Amino acid sequence: MKKVISLLIILVLLGCKKDNLPEPTKNFYVNDYADALMTYTEVEIASYNRYLYEELGEVQIVYATFLIENDDEMLKVDKTALYRKWGIGKNDKGLLVMLFYKQTYIDDIESRELVGYGYEVGYHLEYLFTPIYMNNTLKILFSDEYYGIADMTVVHLNFELLNRVYTLVYDMTPIDYNLDEYFDELLNAPYIPPDDSPDGWDLLYILGNYPVIYAVLFGVLTIGGGLFFKIRGGGGSSGGAGLFKKRR
Repeated sequence: MKKVISLLIILVLLGCKKDNLPEPTKNFYVNDYADALMTYTEVEIASYNRYLYEELGEVQIVYATFLIENDDEMLKVDKTALYRKWGIGKNDKGLLVMLFYKQTYIDDIESRELVGYGYEVGYHLEYLFTPIYMNNTLKILFSDEYYGIADMTVVHLNFELLNRVYTLVYDMTPIDYNLDEYFDELLNAPYIPPDDSPDGWDLLYILGNYPVIYAVLFGVLTIGGGLFFKIRGGGGSSGGAGLFKKRR
């Protein structure tokens, strides 16, 4: 009897053991733990990705950045467990992109250098985000165009991923984006507090730049339960499809 009780206690303790996986930020779509992106860029990406999910109700594309000291740390991040913990996408239609940075200095100014990436894709999007496609597309992250600024490479990547979903999943018109225009916007971007900005920042951003999209999004969000609310995953799962890759 004592053995049975001891076994039950051990099982309970194991069940209560906390994992080392981070909780998603209130932004959810861009979890910039490495502090590699401007808040303006986080808002840009979250606006488009949130609109995709709120309007069409299935696909969520989510980013997480990590600051590491050595390359081995990349493999310690359990991408499948993180995907499942956050519940990305509805009906197992989600994509988690993980970006790994190291701290560097340029002229005594602290900076971030991308050293690798990983991704995890939901069961029902494995046909869309295949290893060959993802390997070729994620090369955008290492582009030297626009001085290799992380904000530009990640925004570029995001537009490509979004357009693949719009055209091949929903048979819709792709987003007609212009990176030169966004680069100009970035240079003149207003300051947005990185930590205490409300969830409605993305709505305010769209209001000033994309009034038509904002009108639709505003209707979706207010009907769904108010202007400010916590963004959550759609409850999706994955089977481990994805990979890690170091910068060569």
